[in-house]
Amino acid sequence: MPRSDHDDSRGMRESLGEVEEILENLGRDLAILVAVAGSGPIPPDLINAIFRDAHSLKGVAGMLGYTAVSTLAHSLESLLELLRLGKAPLDAKMVEVLEGGVDHLSLLVRSSSQRAAPPDSTLILEQIAACCARTVPPPSIPPPKPLLPERIARSLTEFEEHRTAENLRQGKRLFLLHASLLLESFDREIESLIDLLRSQGEVLSTIPSPGYDREDGIDFDILVGAEHPPGLLSPCVTCEEIPVQRVAVLPPSEEEGGGSISTFSTPPHERRSAERSGSGMVRVDIRALDDLIALVGELVAAQRSLRYEVEQIGAGGVTNPVPLVKRAERMGQKLKELQQEIMEIRLVPVRTLYDKLIRVVRRISVDEGRNLQLELQGGETRLDKQIIEDISDPLMHLVRNAVDHGIEAPAERRAAGKPETGRITITASQKGNRVVIEVADDGRGIDLVKVRRQAMARGLLRTLHGVTDREALELIFEPGFSTSDEVSGISGRGVGMDVVKSAITSLSGTISVDTEPGGGSRIGIALPITLAIVRTLIIEAGGESYGVPVSAIQETLAVSPEELLHLEGNEFLQLRELTLPLVRLHRFFGRNSPATGDSFGYAVVAVVGARRVAILADGIRGQHDLVLKPLGELFSGVRGIAGAVELSDEETVLVLDPLAIMDELHRGGDGHGF
Repeated sequence: MPRSDHDDSRGMRESLGEVEEILENLGRDLAILVAVAGSGPIPPDLINAIFRDAHSLKGVAGMLGYTAVSTLAHSLESLLELLRLGKAPLDAKMVEVLEGGVDHLSLLVRSSSQRAAPPDSTLILEQIAACCARTVPPPSIPPPKPLLPERIARSLTEFEEHRTAENLRQGKRLFLLHASLLLESFDREIESLIDLLRSQGEVLSTIPSPGYDREDGIDFDILVGAEHPPGLLSPCVTCEEIPVQRVAVLPPSEEEGGGSISTFSTPPHERRSAERSGSGMVRVDIRALDDLIALVGELVAAQRSLRYEVEQIGAGGVTNPVPLVKRAERMGQKLKELQQEIMEIRLVPVRTLYDKLIRVVRRISVDEGRNLQLELQGGETRLDKQIIEDISDPLMHLVRNAVDHGIEAPAERRAAGKPETGRITITASQKGNRVVIEVADDGRGIDLVKVRRQAMARGLLRTLHGVTDREALELIFEPGFSTSDEVSGISGRGVGMDVVKSAITSLSGTISVDTEPGGGSRIGIALPITLAIVRTLIIEAGGESYGVPVSAIQETLAVSPEELLHLEGNEFLQLRELTLPLVRLHRFFGRNSPATGDSFGYAVVAVVGARRVAILADGIRGQHDLVLKPLGELFSGVRGIAGAVELSDEETVLVLDPLAIMDELHRGGDGHGF
């Protein structure tokens, strides 16, 4: 059967998803490498993992025809090969080039997925070539030579020989283990054995060897470097120490010829925006798919039972509706479980954002001469993959903003009695059906006096008196507002907090700010866990049904016509100490409305950030968890609509976008009619 274009497209997306996953692993492993670089010996398994990531990326990109990606990955692979063999130093220059290479790979992958012209790779390829030429001279005195059996010595790769020499140079002993395992279980047993050995030393090589005792087994020789003989070994494992030819060993301070490792390095050109996934693919645990298949099977069984009951009623054989109701309730419960499982599949850990922020903070610290410490908490908290991608840029702007406007220079911090190292803390946590991400710093805080003066100069305030601190903080979200005396390249060169707020509110999120003069600031972002399934309140208004996202609703209340205020042709609702603009949906969308009477109604108060609007409803039908679907290009000009949901086979309801309605009211216009 020939492959269809759909099959080819899906295969390409899956392959691109694999490229993105490898690139994500590469960035995370590199961030860990940089973090541990200045604190002692580099774990060889970590460098090996980065090397394998580059090698895998080269292969998959080459298969997809992404020539520029494959070429750059091959160059990085060559550099990492020198690093893992100890032939190149892991110093500030090496870190700079590796990070620049990973960033450029991200740009290349994004351009390839969008079928755009790739950015020029000449500069980064030249930097990698220059790094490859900076080799480490061999030690003047060779390390001890292990007296390995010829069969073992002949099987060692160049990397394994290097790691063996390194272990001896560090004063460790070599042990050769022989494991005799059953064929039917050797894969599990060898994995457990290697995990045990890694907890006691370094596994240098694992080599299959001829069996000695039985035909139903498989034997392995395992070379280990450790300070003491491995313990807790099973009876099927024997261990002997390998003697070495004793030679003089250099002192630790003279062993390596490489330069020192710097925690922070001069960055290459900074990436202007975070990468978005080009594939839209999410890797799924096979167990999650098993659960989905089981649920679908139960739904099929429930549907058959339901159909049988309906057929019996239709034939006049059943007059008792109770079994039918029970079948319908069971099917509804299974559908709810299926919905929940599908939503879980879309969720990915927030730590995928953290890996990018580590590099951003390192670069800024060098550019600005700041000593910065980034603390990341709650990385396992999960969010919808699409929200993760859309929040990446705003989060990076908040981090840059914390440095640009918050963290003081070292001299200023010393004068204030603070540690020279400024601290930025990012915390993610789940609260109910929302995820809260907080960005806090221990800098100077927001100067509210300066905020008020700047707002006065821009015409945002008529007087400085009577403006509370909370109201002053809200002013920083006004378009173009800034308290900086000069333009800075750190926090976006004029891109203000209004852009951050707009991006967050477009995700049905909210943002808040707290500050303490001299003690720092805290910015909190609250986001829905997913936008795929929306908890929706269905209302009746002007003879039509509409949906309102529950996440945007502050409260609902009964109102009478006497409670409404009429000012300059507009209607308002007095809600305690607040006066809220009132929206009649048939007028907003320019539609005729049947007479509904003037006796009674409901007001649905929607809130986005600090803004509120009251939506007038004739009735409330209840809440539902529904799948939000886009309206498409045909209705792209209609303001105030987020999408549509299906209540049943015969009823589709439009879901309102409270933020868009507020923006339209602010402009003094109405939504465009259908």
